[in-house]
Amino acid sequence: MFVSWNEAQKYCIDIGGCLAGNNSNMAELNLAVSNEIQQTSGPAYWTGARKLDGLGWIWLNGDNVSITPIIDESDARCTHVWDGNFHDIACGGKKIWQYCICEVW
Repeated sequence: MFVSWNEAQKYCIDIGGCLAGNNSNMAELNLAVSNEIQQTSGPAYWTGARKLDGLGWIWLNGDNVSITPIIDESDARCTHVWDGNFHDIACGGKKIWQYCICEVW
């Protein structure tokens, strides 16, 4: 299934959570992605960080992102983990990334 960042976030909300990621669990997020990559052929996973005007990169919980993503697109506003690295990416339009990791409470 190909989904945009917003569709991935909606899916996570529908199951009782949100897209995963914050400064305290980046190691856990990387481990989860590494484990999933071993089980799937998916290229990337949406994460819960967005770039907000005037605020920079912010996690969904409101914390500032402590690890700046690799900038691939100067106007990108969302993030994903791809090839073991944290990257920026356009949030919608092109539906090219298949997977997401949700934090469920």
